Amino acid sequence: MSRTEDKPRRKPISILNWMLTLFVSAIPGVNIIGFVVMAIFAQNRSKRTFAGAALILTGIFAVLFVIAFLIFGDQIVEFARKLNAA
Repeated sequence: MSRTEDKPRRKPISILNWMLTLFVSAIPGVNIIGFVVMAIFAQNRSKRTFAGAALILTGIFAVLFVIAFLIFGDQIVEFARKLNAA
């Protein structure tokens, strides 16, 4: 008997389920909550992995945003003032 016959086949995730996942991930604020819930409670391993990777990327981008604002914050504020004055 081969190894693939020993394991039960897992049901694939439907397209509608992935569409709902992508829709939730597009809503700011809700996406982080949704990813945390998916990472903890998702039944499917693919969903848990996706949520974990999305949380890691969100954290990386948040850190990069804070660093960029600390470095270029004065220029960003000055540029915004010029836009409002024009």
